[in-house]
Amino acid sequence: MKTTLATLILTMGVAAATAKTPEWLDPEVNAINRAPMHTDYFAFENDAKARGDKASSANYLPLNGLWKFHWVADADQRPTEGFYKTDFDDSEWGR
Repeated sequence: MKTTLATLILTMGVAAATAKTPEWLDPEVNAINRAPMHTDYFAFENDAKARGDKASSANYLPLNGLWKFHWVADADQRPTEGFYKTDFDDSEWGR
């Protein structure tokens, strides 16, 4: 009887330890889909351009404009893989 009870408790403990926790509930996960951190810098073409405004540089890319955005209440409802590709079918996203 003691052996059966010990085996049952051990099995339940192993099952609980190997259960997959969703990443949004796991406090150890904090870097999914995040670019590596870096310092704030900008690469100008030359010294003369560096004394001016960033917007005058050929390397400047403003992010103003229309963006496709799909909000979901639960992370399980997030878009499938490949949503970042230009040919992704987003026709079902509300506008």
